[in-house]
Amino acid sequence: MSVAYVIEIRDLATPAVQARIAALGPDRLRARVGPACADLIQRHWAALPKNKRGWPSTGFNEDASDSVRWHPIPDGVTIRTGKIGARQRRFGGHIGPVNKRTIAIAADPDAAGKTPSQVPGLRYSGMHGPKTVGSLVTVQGKRITVMFWLSLGVDQPPHPEVLPTREQILDTAHRAIMRPFKQ
Repeated sequence: MSVAYVIEIRDLATPAVQARIAALGPDRLRARVGPACADLIQRHWAALPKNKRGWPSTGFNEDASDSVRWHPIPDGVTIRTGKIGARQRRFGGHIGPVNKRTIAIAADPDAAGKTPSQVPGLRYSGMHGPKTVGSLVTVQGKRITVMFWLSLGVDQPPHPEVLPTREQILDTAHRAIMRPFKQ
């Protein structure tokens, strides 16, 4: 599910900004604020760390950055990150199995960004870890490597830092509004 910012242009601005808003008109105002704030959000997603474990990147943040679009609305603009999972990442919440009894959580860098069906030679193991009901492992001689933990679900904490702050959005909108007219 996507996550969006709605930026409404209101008459709560300073007299200088109000005069600028009136001089621009609604269409030119939206055409300035929308791209500027969308660019801020795109750059913000792209600058986030790849992942907390240092494993190979799945490209989530880059995909989220590429999915940012802005759209005019009567009183301003909406800027939406259309990447599936962006809303979950921002607000957190429970993640449970959809079509299976458990979810598979990568336990090894070689499993990062993959599903169990993409890793050959997996075997079920009753080895349990924190909050897990089993694991999927590879066996090479006497070496057993846990590739995935199997869980009934996880509770992801919210990460508000995946989007710019309200102040950053307002500052970007203000600078876009106050940018000099092209002659």
